[in-house]
Formats: sequence, structure tokens, C-alpha cells
Amino acid sequence: MVAFELWAAAMALLTFVVPEGAAVRHFVDNKAALGCLVNAFSRQHDLNNIAGGVLHRCSQVMAHAIFDFVRSEENVADGPSRGDLTLMRYLGAKEVPAVVPDWHVDSLDWIKEWS
Repeated sequence: MVAFELWAAAMALLTFVVPEGAAVRHFVDNKAALGCLVNAFSRQHDLNNIAGGVLHRCSQVMAHAIFDFVRSEENVADGPSRGDLTLMRYLGAKEVPAVVPDWHVDSLDWIKEWS
């Protein structure tokens, strides 16, 4: 799901401290989501809103954003996104509450279809 991948990028940028001027490398395992972020464009209005919010957040902290593709089986975030924290515990990661974007709330309309 493209929108979920884009929201993950947005939440990561809001949840974790991004020092001003930092290079931020975000790996995405969905090529359509990657295209939205790299090209700053989608034919779908809601995806444009989310991708625009991600890029706006990068500009707020003057971060240099680098978006790259990673295969799902190599993506360390894949397990936790499915509720499997085994690898994260092994790596000694600490769980922190995610910050959910409050911008572009109209982009959440698609969630109603999945409820």
C-alpha cells in the first residue's frame, strides 16, 4: 500500500530528531511510494498531500533527503510494521511512540474504506 509507506516516511521524520542540515536516508520497499517521494508527484491527490508533507518536513529542518529502494526481505522496518519485534529486540532497539502527522487530514479519507 503506497499510502502506508508514505505515512511511514512522514512518521519517521516527525518521531525521530532530525538535526538541522542533516542528510536523511529513508529506505522504501514500495516502488510506487518511492516514485512519489523522488518525483514529488503522484496522479492521486491524497498521495501528493502525504509526499508533499514529507518533503515539507525535510525543508523545515533543511534536511537533505535521500530516498532509496530496499527489498522487503532486507527492510529492517518490515517486521515491526507487521508486529514482529524480534529483530529490533535482538539489535537492542528501544520502542518510542510514533508521532502521527496532523497535516493533510483529508488524506486520511482512504482509511475509512479499510475500516
